[in-house]
Amino acid sequence: MNFIQLEKWKTFAQDSHFGHVHNVLQEIKRDPSQPIKRAYDSVVQGWPNQDIPPFNELRSQLHRFRAAQCPPIPRMVADVQIVGTWAESWDGTQRLQRLNNRRGVALFASPRELSALQQCETLFFDRTFRSTPAPYAQIVRIHGFYEDRWDDSAIRQDESVV
Repeated sequence: MNFIQLEKWKTFAQDSHFGHVHNVLQEIKRDPSQPIKRAYDSVVQGWPNQDIPPFNELRSQLHRFRAAQCPPIPRMVADVQIVGTWAESWDGTQRLQRLNNRRGVALFASPRELSALQQCETLFFDRTFRSTPAPYAQIVRIHGFYEDRWDDSAIRQDESVV
Protein backbone atom coordinates (compact mmCIF):
# COMPACT_ATOMS: atom_id res chain seq x y z
CA MET A 1 0.00 0.00 0.00
CA ASN A 2 1.32 3.48 -0.88
CA PHE A 3 1.19 6.34 1.60
CA ILE A 4 0.88 10.05 0.87
CA GLN A 5 2.04 12.79 3.23
CA LEU A 6 -0.46 15.67 3.41
CA GLU A 7 1.14 18.75 4.91
CA LYS A 8 3.15 17.89 8.02
CA TRP A 9 0.37 16.54 10.14
CA LYS A 10 -1.09 13.37 8.64
CA THR A 11 -0.24 10.45 6.40
CA PHE A 12 -3.13 8.76 4.61
CA ALA A 13 -3.12 5.40 2.91
CA GLN A 14 -3.58 5.81 -0.81
CA ASP A 15 -6.74 3.80 -1.20
CA SER A 16 -10.33 4.58 -2.13
CA HIS A 17 -10.73 6.78 0.97
CA PHE A 18 -7.82 9.07 0.10
CA GLY A 19 -9.69 10.86 -2.68
CA HIS A 20 -12.64 11.56 -0.39
CA VAL A 21 -10.43 12.82 2.43
CA HIS A 22 -8.44 14.99 0.02
CA ASN A 23 -11.67 16.57 -1.29
CA VAL A 24 -12.82 17.34 2.26
CA LEU A 25 -9.43 18.93 3.01
CA GLN A 26 -9.70 21.07 -0.13
CA GLU A 27 -13.17 22.22 0.93
CA ILE A 28 -11.86 23.18 4.39
CA LYS A 29 -8.94 25.00 2.78
CA ARG A 30 -11.36 26.88 0.50
CA ASP A 31 -13.33 28.16 3.51
CA PRO A 32 -11.78 27.44 6.90
CA SER A 33 -14.47 29.52 8.65
CA GLN A 34 -17.14 26.88 8.05
CA PRO A 35 -17.66 24.04 10.53
CA ILE A 36 -15.78 20.90 9.53
CA LYS A 37 -18.97 18.82 9.62
CA ARG A 38 -20.51 21.18 7.05
CA ALA A 39 -17.42 20.81 4.81
CA TYR A 40 -17.52 17.02 5.20
CA ASP A 41 -21.26 16.84 4.41
CA SER A 42 -20.97 19.08 1.34
CA VAL A 43 -18.24 16.89 -0.13
CA VAL A 44 -19.64 13.43 0.62
CA GLN A 45 -23.22 14.29 -0.32
CA GLY A 46 -24.39 11.86 -2.97
CA TRP A 47 -21.43 9.45 -2.72
CA PRO A 48 -22.05 5.74 -2.11
CA ASN A 49 -21.84 5.09 1.65
CA GLN A 50 -19.33 2.25 1.41
CA ASP A 51 -16.70 4.59 -0.07
CA ILE A 52 -17.00 7.30 2.58
CA PRO A 53 -14.91 7.23 5.76
CA PRO A 54 -17.20 8.05 8.71
CA PHE A 55 -16.98 11.63 9.96
CA ASN A 56 -16.06 10.53 13.50
CA GLU A 57 -12.95 8.74 12.18
CA LEU A 58 -11.77 11.98 10.53
CA ARG A 59 -12.96 14.56 13.07
CA SER A 60 -9.68 15.17 14.92
CA GLN A 61 -7.58 15.22 11.74
CA LEU A 62 -9.98 17.67 10.09
CA HIS A 63 -9.92 19.92 13.16
CA ARG A 64 -6.11 19.99 13.10
CA PHE A 65 -6.06 20.72 9.37
CA ARG A 66 -8.56 23.57 9.75
CA ALA A 67 -6.57 25.02 12.67
CA ALA A 68 -3.51 25.12 10.40
CA GLN A 69 -5.53 27.15 7.83
CA CYS A 70 -6.70 29.77 10.31
CA PRO A 71 -4.82 32.97 11.04
CA PRO A 72 -3.07 33.13 14.41
CA ILE A 73 -5.10 34.52 17.30
CA PRO A 74 -3.95 38.08 17.98
CA ARG A 75 -2.61 38.80 21.46
CA MET A 76 -3.87 42.39 21.58
CA VAL A 77 -6.99 44.08 20.21
CA ALA A 78 -4.78 46.48 18.25
CA ASP A 79 -3.51 43.48 16.23
CA VAL A 80 -6.97 42.26 15.14
CA GLN A 81 -7.53 42.12 11.38
CA ILE A 82 -10.79 40.68 10.06
CA VAL A 83 -10.59 40.15 6.30
CA GLY A 84 -11.87 37.83 3.59
CA THR A 85 -14.24 35.06 4.62
CA TRP A 86 -13.81 36.03 8.28
CA ALA A 87 -15.77 39.23 7.59
CA GLU A 88 -18.63 37.38 5.86
CA SER A 89 -21.50 35.13 6.85
CA TRP A 90 -21.55 31.53 5.62
CA ASP A 91 -23.60 32.56 2.59
CA GLY A 92 -20.92 35.08 1.54
CA THR A 93 -22.74 38.21 2.73
CA GLN A 94 -20.46 40.97 4.02
CA ARG A 95 -21.15 41.16 7.78
CA LEU A 96 -18.30 43.23 9.21
CA GLN A 97 -19.57 46.81 9.19
CA ARG A 98 -17.00 48.45 11.48
CA LEU A 99 -13.67 47.52 13.04
CA ASN A 100 -12.22 50.01 15.47
CA ASN A 101 -9.17 48.50 17.17
CA ARG A 102 -8.50 51.66 19.15
CA ARG A 103 -11.81 51.21 20.98
CA GLY A 104 -11.84 47.40 20.72
CA VAL A 105 -15.08 47.25 18.73
CA ALA A 106 -16.01 44.95 15.85
CA LEU A 107 -19.58 45.37 14.54
CA PHE A 108 -21.13 42.51 12.59
CA ALA A 109 -24.55 43.07 10.95
CA SER A 110 -26.18 43.33 7.56
CA PRO A 111 -27.38 46.72 6.30
CA ARG A 112 -30.94 45.35 6.52
CA GLU A 113 -30.46 44.41 10.19
CA LEU A 114 -29.02 47.83 11.03
CA SER A 115 -31.93 49.55 9.32
CA ALA A 116 -34.45 47.40 11.20
CA LEU A 117 -32.65 48.05 14.49
CA GLN A 118 -32.97 51.81 13.93
CA GLN A 119 -36.75 51.39 13.66
CA CYS A 120 -37.09 49.50 16.95
CA GLU A 121 -38.55 51.27 19.98
CA THR A 122 -37.41 48.57 22.42
CA LEU A 123 -33.86 47.20 22.44
CA PHE A 124 -32.40 44.35 24.48
CA PHE A 125 -28.70 44.08 25.22
CA ASP A 126 -27.12 40.73 25.96
CA ARG A 127 -23.47 40.50 26.97
CA THR A 128 -21.18 37.66 27.78
CA PHE A 129 -17.67 37.35 29.13
CA ARG A 130 -17.43 33.55 29.28
CA SER A 131 -17.49 32.69 25.56
CA THR A 132 -15.65 35.74 24.23
CA PRO A 133 -12.85 35.02 21.74
CA ALA A 134 -9.38 36.33 22.57
CA PRO A 135 -8.22 39.07 22.66
CA TYR A 136 -11.61 40.66 23.38
CA ALA A 137 -13.01 40.78 26.92
CA GLN A 138 -16.74 40.96 26.18
CA ILE A 139 -19.33 40.34 23.47
CA VAL A 140 -22.48 42.48 23.37
CA ARG A 141 -25.46 41.49 21.25
CA ILE A 142 -28.31 43.88 20.57
CA HIS A 143 -31.83 42.63 19.82
CA GLY A 144 -34.96 44.67 19.24
CA PHE A 145 -38.69 44.37 18.66
CA TYR A 146 -39.25 44.78 14.94
CA GLU A 147 -42.79 44.46 13.55
CA ASP A 148 -43.90 42.97 16.89
CA ARG A 149 -41.21 40.27 16.80
CA TRP A 150 -37.90 40.09 18.61
CA ASP A 151 -36.13 37.60 16.33
CA ASP A 152 -34.45 38.26 12.98
CA SER A 153 -36.96 36.23 10.93
CA ALA A 154 -39.14 39.36 10.60
CA ILE A 155 -36.18 41.17 9.02
CA ARG A 156 -35.58 38.38 6.53
CA GLN A 157 -39.27 38.25 5.56
CA ASP A 158 -39.61 41.99 4.96
CA GLU A 159 -37.97 42.75 1.61
CA SER A 160 -38.75 46.48 1.91
CA VAL A 161 -36.17 46.94 4.66
CA VAL A 162 -32.81 47.90 3.16
